[in-house]
This record gives sequence, C-alpha cells and structure tokens, in this order.
Amino acid sequence: LKGNSKRTVMTMTSALTCILTASFEELWTPFMEWTKKSRDMIDGTSKQFYSIAEIETQLESAQKMELALVELSEWTDRLAAKLDRARAFEAEAWNAIRACTQPVMMGAGDEDDCILTLKILKDEASPSSLGNCLATADHPYMINLNPLGRHTRDSSSGLTMPSSLTRGVINDSIVVRRWILDLNQAKVVRERTTFVQDIIQRYVTLPQLPTPPSSNGLVGAAAANPSAILAANTKDSITILSSSCYSYNHIIGNAESRLHGSSKGNSPHDLFLRTKEGVSSMLAELVRLPVLSVVEEKLHMRE
Repeated sequence: LKGNSKRTVMTMTSALTCILTASFEELWTPFMEWTKKSRDMIDGTSKQFYSIAEIETQLESAQKMELALVELSEWTDRLAAKLDRARAFEAEAWNAIRACTQPVMMGAGDEDDCILTLKILKDEASPSSLGNCLATADHPYMINLNPLGRHTRDSSSGLTMPSSLTRGVINDSIVVRRWILDLNQAKVVRERTTFVQDIIQRYVTLPQLPTPPSSNGLVGAAAANPSAILAANTKDSITILSSSCYSYNHIIGNAESRLHGSSKGNSPHDLFLRTKEGVSSMLAELVRLPVLSVVEEKLHMRE
C-alpha cells in the first residue's frame, strides 16, 4: 500500500506540475511577448517600423493582461508618451506643410520659421539611427513610426486610408519652401539671369503636396490643397519673372556682342566700350533691366 500511495502522490504531483506549468506559460508567454514588442516600439532597437494605430492597439492590449501582480506602468507610461508625441508631431507637421506654400513674411537676414520647423521635424523623424542605438533626446519617439500620422477617412467614399504624412512629404515641403524663399529673393533683389531661370525651371518640377486632413480626420475637397494654393499664389510672380528674364535678351545680347568686339576690333563702334563714357552709357541701359546679367558685371569691372 505504501508503494501504491507513493506512486499515487508522484502521479498527482506530476499532473499538478504540468497543469501549473501550462497555466503559467499561458499567462506569462503573452506578457513576455507584449513586453518585448513594447520595448522595441519604445526604444527603436530593431529595424521594424510601426504605425500609430499599432501603438494604440499595443497600449490598449495592456488592459487585457491577467497578471495582477505584474506592474505594467513602466511600459504603458512610455507607450503613452510616445503616442502623445506622435499626435503632437502630426499636428505640427501638417501646420508646417500648410505654411510652406504661404508668402514669405520675414525681414532681411532673418531665418524663415517655416523651413526651420520642417528641418527640425525631419531630423526628429530621421530613421538614420534606427537599429544602431536606442531612442535618444534627439530621436525620442518618431524614428520607428511610419507613416507619421494617423489613419484618415475619405469624405466622399468613407474608406479608411493610411496617413499621407511621410518623411518624403516633409522633404518635399522643404523643397517647396526653399523654392518660395528663392522666388521671394528674386522679387525683392535684382538677381542674376541664371538664378531667375533656375527658379522658373524648378517651378514645373516642384513636388505635389498632399491635402492635410481636417480636424475630424476627414480628407476631401473641403480641405485646401497646399500645391493648389501655391499655384494660385505664385502664378503672377512666375509670369513677371519669365518676362523679366527673357524679354530683354536682345539688349543683353547686344551688350555682350559689343563687349566682345571691343577686345578685338579697332572700328569706332568697337572702340566705344574702351572709353569710360561708353561703358557708363552701356551700364546705364543695363541697370534699368529687372535682372542682373554677366555682361553688366563685366562692364562694372571696366568702369
């Protein structure tokens, strides 16, 4: 009987151990998987990107954990902070994208606030350190998020779509803003012909920016498209610049021809630009033009 009792106890102990082990693994394994994924979401130690919706789901799933004695606040607080920054980042980015097509409002020598903001946002979301180091003060939360905004809903179809806010859109906004700053420079200062021509040529290749969502997350015709605003705001300026750049080619060409001839010929016509009076007369004609030509700069050297 003693042998049978001992075997019975051992059998019951083994069975209880198996039951407890299975129960423990059933509870503990999801927790370990959850913490591993949370750590990666927070620190960006892997090369994986996550969406804001995935961060929200991860945070909500913590409430379903059945380990009453395990403290999850270390993870949930950091996930919540990441989510808060992601939402604030999205609002800041869309505001900067809206502003990037607006006219320049700054004094001479001032930095443009819009392009500074876009560059800061670009650096914060830069994935260059992803997989190489933990999230730092310089790259705290955004390095492993993609896209950089929440899902949106199309106002006409009602379909939910991924956010159009990406790192590429921020880069495109910087390109657009730099073009507007150059355009403003050409409007207020007599610039070289090549500089003005470059502005005109870049205009047709400017990237198209997406329409920011409205405050309720809808994307549709009611929201103003930045690229459409840009086209409306700069149409007249481009027309004026084009006229300034190309309408005076005959005057500039004539000055170039006469300057070239003055270095070789000996006729009265050629000798004209070898005199101070001749140079001053030609400059008087060129300085009235809205653009600065190379020949004008060369004549200034002769003056």
